[in-house]
Amino acid sequence: YGERIGESGYLAAVCGESLGMVAFQNFMDTAEAVRTIFESIFLRELDPETTEGRNILNPDITEAGIAFGSGQFTAGGSTLNAYLATLDFGKPVVDTGAIELALVSMLNSARNDPGLALLSAGIDPESAAEAYGALAWALTGPLAPLARDEKLHGTATAHNRDMRDQLYFGIVSPDGSTPFERVASTGYAPAWVGESLGITLGVLDVPQVDGAFNVARRLYEILLKYDVDPQSSVQRNIFHPFMSEVGIGVETVFRNLDKGDDQSFFYVVVADFARPFDRRSFVMGTVYEDRNENGVIDEDEGIPGLKITLNPEDGATGPEMVTESGPTGRYQMRLSSVLTGFMELYVEREGDVLGPFDFFVGRLKENVLRNIRIEPE
Repeated sequence: YGERIGESGYLAAVCGESLGMVAFQNFMDTAEAVRTIFESIFLRELDPETTEGRNILNPDITEAGIAFGSGQFTAGGSTLNAYLATLDFGKPVVDTGAIELALVSMLNSARNDPGLALLSAGIDPESAAEAYGALAWALTGPLAPLARDEKLHGTATAHNRDMRDQLYFGIVSPDGSTPFERVASTGYAPAWVGESLGITLGVLDVPQVDGAFNVARRLYEILLKYDVDPQSSVQRNIFHPFMSEVGIGVETVFRNLDKGDDQSFFYVVVADFARPFDRRSFVMGTVYEDRNENGVIDEDEGIPGLKITLNPEDGATGPEMVTESGPTGRYQMRLSSVLTGFMELYVEREGDVLGPFDFFVGRLKENVLRNIRIEPE
């Protein structure tokens, strides 16, 4: 099972597989079959004499995939109906979801200060301006941040998997569908759509594999490099002033670069940028500790699982809103259409309420970036 899981593109730090079957003569309700199969697998795992892998209660397991089907089973000259189940368990070496969230934060950091982003990457501003043409003024920034959208995440992920399965790399699918058409097909009503692609080599040796932040950093640098290169034919999306939302899909892919060579492992990113006709606005950012005091958000400085409350200051309009910081410390809240004025964010950590952290919402529906730095404990 380990080879099958690896060949699917899933790079596992830990993996396991459990099998179950129930045979019967006439009819058996599927719900009863599922219960019977689960109990059989679970009881086998609890048997101290078992030689099978123990997966269900394995604390190192974080993900599972289940296939359930029906067929016939022949034994001792008798043929019976049967339900079968295969349960594959795993924990990825790198959490692609964490890569995606880190990439969103990196893109928004670049949009907040395009000049600094170009300087940090060693990119000539004049070359970037040539690449952006009539939109070169956007490189003087700052630009409104990009809100993460679930439908865009879905289209980016689906296109990434389609490229993997059909062995191509490009924004137009083999059936001729474009990024705009794919986004529109989800019910998202786009005024603008752009798509960016990137790929970077991964490390197959599990103990040496890069963390999510480092993978995100490499993918970001690749996206940025081609986005501002006047010689590249890619769409210009990262600093596009009219884009307001983004969805990112990251997949792992195994490929033979040359015949006879061992398979190489890659991270592939698809980023779908868009702006909906029905404009909406969000406040977003990262709750973090600047542990090395370098003024930027580095790996492992984001703080997950913190309650964040938004309150309008006196004179502002709109309701109180509550959310929680995600795995990388990132948070996002949609702002009410009538919400204007000065706002206050409060962060709750181990019973202490920190804040206020202020920001301003104008009458134009623009996203707001508000990173929240809190003092290390």
